[in-house]
Amino acid sequence: MEFRKIIPSPALQPYVRCYWVFDVNGDDIPFSQLLFPFGSFELIFNLLNAPQMKMVDRHPEFIQPDSLYPGQFTRPFVLSYTQKAKCIGVSLHPWMGKLLFNIPAQEFTDKVTHVNAIEDKNCLREKLLDAKNETALITRLEMHLVDKLKSYQPDTISSLIAKTIVRNPTAESFKSIVSSIGFTRRRIEQRFLETTGLPMGFFVRKVRFQKAVNLLRFERQLSLTQIGLATGYYDQAHFTREFKEFSGLAPSEFLKQHSEMKNFVSELTMIEYE
Repeated sequence: MEFRKIIPSPALQPYVRCYWVFDVNGDDIPFSQLLFPFGSFELIFNLLNAPQMKMVDRHPEFIQPDSLYPGQFTRPFVLSYTQKAKCIGVSLHPWMGKLLFNIPAQEFTDKVTHVNAIEDKNCLREKLLDAKNETALITRLEMHLVDKLKSYQPDTISSLIAKTIVRNPTAESFKSIVSSIGFTRRRIEQRFLETTGLPMGFFVRKVRFQKAVNLLRFERQLSLTQIGLATGYYDQAHFTREFKEFSGLAPSEFLKQHSEMKNFVSELTMIEYE
């Protein structure tokens, strides 16, 4: 299998984290991989043979649509491949949940929505299938996104709060911002939920998990206790409990898993912004 991560053009970087391409070759199948929520909104096109997907603790398993818009996931899921496959995706920043369809982001939380169900004329997948190479794929994606931006106004309050949480995933980190804004706490929470798909408190927990994933991958010299404390967990029990809730694995079990797909999804937990 092969993953490729592509940086968007400068004009789109405030909205798009990256594009990615995933190829599953015949030598790779069959295989299944437990994956975890990695924090962004995704526009995904299965160009060849969509995988089966199963949300952990939920039934039944289903085949992904050929064009899908997953919202923020709060639980791990399993992807299974039995045939060669190819897909391309757009990873949006987690505070861009209304960018593409102008629908409150919480309506997509823990769901996989077929693009045809929310967009009247979904012809982008056909344009991608006709692309001669990867450069043409990305060009067509970017043209589509630029067209979407014409009618989009970002919620500056929600993005400011979300970026503050990303810098420091604690409840205290954004309290001063919330108290200084001339809206009620309830109204701010509502706007944040509509923009990110998650309540502020849960967003804190998810970002904290994402930071722990990256320390586990790249800071191998740190102990699990050090990683837990560095990412804001109260103690080792708190770290293990919440990490397992998001990933389906204890931190020690996560370290033992080795696969290209897991490594790629781990990269998608990294939230970059100016």
